Amino acid sequence: MAGITGMRIPIQGKAGPLLVCEGLATGLSLHEAAGLTVVVAFAANNLEVVARMVRERYPKREIILAGDDDHATTGNPGASKARAAALAVGGKLALPVFTPRGSGTDFNDLHQAQGLEAVRTQVEATHPPESAVTAEASWPEPVPFETHTAPPLPVDGLPDWARDFVLAAAEQIQVAPCLVLVNVLGVVSACAARRFRVQVHEGYSEPLNLYLLAPAPPAERKSAAQAVCLAPLLDWERDQAESMRDKIKAAASRRKNQEAIISGLRGKLAKAKTEDRAALMTEVERLELELEEVPRSPRLVADDVTAEALAALMSDNGERMAVMSAEGGLFDTLGGRYQNGLPNLDLILKAHPGEPVRVDRKGGQPVMMHAPALTLCISPQPDVLASLPSKPGFRGRGLLARFAYVLPESRMGRRKPLGQAMPEHVSRAYAAALYELLGLDPGQRDEPLEHLLQLGPAAHDAWCEFASAIEVELVDGGQFETVQDWAGKLPGLAARLAGLLHVMKHLAEAPVHAVSGQTMEAALSLAGTMVGHALAAFGLMGADPDQETAKKELAWLKRAGVNRFTARDAHRAVRGTCPKAEQVRHGLAILEERAFIWQEAPSEVRKPGRAPSPTYVVNPKLWGPES
Repeated sequence: MAGITGMRIPIQGKAGPLLVCEGLATGLSLHEAAGLTVVVAFAANNLEVVARMVRERYPKREIILAGDDDHATTGNPGASKARAAALAVGGKLALPVFTPRGSGTDFNDLHQAQGLEAVRTQVEATHPPESAVTAEASWPEPVPFETHTAPPLPVDGLPDWARDFVLAAAEQIQVAPCLVLVNVLGVVSACAARRFRVQVHEGYSEPLNLYLLAPAPPAERKSAAQAVCLAPLLDWERDQAESMRDKIKAAASRRKNQEAIISGLRGKLAKAKTEDRAALMTEVERLELELEEVPRSPRLVADDVTAEALAALMSDNGERMAVMSAEGGLFDTLGGRYQNGLPNLDLILKAHPGEPVRVDRKGGQPVMMHAPALTLCISPQPDVLASLPSKPGFRGRGLLARFAYVLPESRMGRRKPLGQAMPEHVSRAYAAALYELLGLDPGQRDEPLEHLLQLGPAAHDAWCEFASAIEVELVDGGQFETVQDWAGKLPGLAARLAGLLHVMKHLAEAPVHAVSGQTMEAALSLAGTMVGHALAAFGLMGADPDQETAKKELAWLKRAGVNRFTARDAHRAVRGTCPKAEQVRHGLAILEERAFIWQEAPSEVRKPGRAPSPTYVVNPKLWGPES
């Protein structure tokens, strides 16, 4: 130590605070990040000596001790010596903060791990050393935001062909498996609708069509996930259209001929004698009754459609249809179609349980359906989800309660440039299973009896136990107090999932077997996991915009690891989603109320020009002992 006492190397920079640090590499990183003059002291024990020398030469300059965080060394000499030096010269203290904590020791490590911007931000967020000693003990515990976990959906209960496809598609596209799973459930639901129904007990059964909602931000590859799942259904539609092409053309030709004959007879009516008109009119009526219906190739899937167009599509396709979209345009369409001051949601509401419905069409005959079966699988952006409760009737009439919610985990920032291609045998097995389901005869118009799936004794007992457990939590103060409308339909959702898993397992042989206890347990596991997703989704739908801003600011603080910042810093960090300064201020006020941050009193010395941005200190307890 004697050999280096007082030894120092200055690195000249711009006017402003003077930085004093231990090592040369650290000094170079600090200089490059902040552009300030840095004095390198070479050792922790030399920091105070050098700091006093700097203070003697520059009595009025601000001095910042940029210490090391020697967390693995007893007594943490880097931090303790820097703190003592700052106290000795009336300077400020800057210690590097890493995420996760303990992954480095000095500002050069921070430079390598998180870049120069992180170094600059943390240097600017310096504080008097006393706060480092006393802050954690004096700060109150932060009040955390209420959060609901949305754990991964289990795939173990799927048959091999479905599980292999979900995992392979997720790897190929680089998305969370549950984003693929929700689309697979939508596709299988589209195949099973009006083909199967699960009977829970005498007098109570459920159809197998699902309403699924999986919100995710842009760039999460929602469209790619949906496309790979939908591909076999679209191939099937094309196959059907091709096989029926000649039949459709021939029927259309015959109808044109019939219409031409009718047109010719109508032309004669105007010139016909009175005694001949009755016979001509009778002949026209007979021919019109005999007009050949031109067949249409079957459809399984539609995108965003109006209620009128959807009703026509369903009527033409055995009263069933699937609307699958990676956007939320359907909600805008439904929310904008009014009748007596409220959105006309009748078709969407009644096509979930399969109740009879009549849809009036402008300029056309009303569409009547006996047991419509609609499948919805929508992946809107989160802001679309948040807006749904504000649409009249969506919550009050039970539309939002009909959905199963899935919030896929984001993979952005962790995706591989090239995912592993799906093995051909996996995609073939997936397509073959769907084609086998589509080969079964579905119930037709005015034929409500689908293949009825029965629960085995073990499956029935497990379902009853699940339904009872849900029921007791519907009371005020229970787990589902705020989502009673949704949770009240959860046992029905579980039954539908059990029916779908049974169909996926047995395919064409599904009606022969009873739903097993094992299949029901897999369905209940899936439904139970969806509870966390639903609570999180309803939390987003009822979220306060200012609180959402506060959460984004808090996430930035955790990422950046700052312990001091200005309102302007926060605005720069979140302006992509919170462009207005007023939003940012409201969010910071909430963080202060919850004891995450504290606003420092403004300096009494005012400089000319724009008023300084408010400065905030971060509660040290935010990081926790090891976080």
